[in-house]
Amino acid sequence: DEILPLEPKAVSSHLRKVFERKKIGIKTSAPVDKAFVQGDGVVVRLANGEEIGGDMALVAIGRKMNTDK
Repeated sequence: DEILPLEPKAVSSHLRKVFERKKIGIKTSAPVDKAFVQGDGVVVRLANGEEIGGDMALVAIGRKMNTDK
């Protein structure tokens, strides 16, 4: 899955590489069950039960074009 599907592939690939260099994890197509603050950080629980902790979380939702057909 592309992290920026509406942008050119080169842009999405570059951003993914930047995130990887900075040790920023990427999960795509991963429904979130719950996100909560824990201590000085945040924990995100995915629908499959996996919990991911970190200093902060960036959550993006999918979008569809809203056009008349």
